[in-house]
Amino acid sequence: CRRIKIGVESANSNTLYKIHKNLDLEKVVNVVNISKKLGIVVRGFFILGFPWESKQDIHNTINFAVKSGIDEPLFFALTVYPGTELENDISEVKEENYPFCFTEKANKTYNGMSNDELNSLLLYAYQSAYSNKIKIPNELSADLFKISSYIQSIQDGSIYANRG
Repeated sequence: CRRIKIGVESANSNTLYKIHKNLDLEKVVNVVNISKKLGIVVRGFFILGFPWESKQDIHNTINFAVKSGIDEPLFFALTVYPGTELENDISEVKEENYPFCFTEKANKTYNGMSNDELNSLLLYAYQSAYSNKIKIPNELSADLFKISSYIQSIQDGSIYANRG
C-alpha cells in the first residue's frame, strides 16, 4: 500500500453528526501518523460550505487539514445532489430551486456566504495546506516577487503613469 484516502469532510463535530459521518478526528490523526511512519502517503478530502457552518467552522476545518499531517489535503465546495437529505434540509429553509455547483469552484452557496467568499476560502485552504510544502530558493523567490510586482503595475496602470 502506497497511499490511503480519507474522506474527513469537516473538522466540525456538529457537521460530522449531521452528515452521518461517524468519524473520530483523533483517530484520523493517529492513522496519519502511523501511515507516515510506514511511508504511506495520506490524501484527505474536505468539503467547505455546509449550510450551518460559519466562516470560523470552515477555518477550523482548514486548520485541521493542515495540522493533522495529511500529505495531500484536497478541498471542495459543497455540492448538493437531488434527492439527498441535505437537499431536503435546504429546500425547507429557502423556497427557490437550487442549481447544483461544481466541486472545484463554488457557483452556489448555502450558508449565506457569497460565491466569492467561499472561493476565497477554498483558495486560502490550498495556500495554507501547500505553501510550506513548496521550497523556493531565495534567489528565485526575489525574482518571482519582482515579476509579480511588474505584472501588478501593468494591471493597475501605474507602469504607464511613470512613463510621463
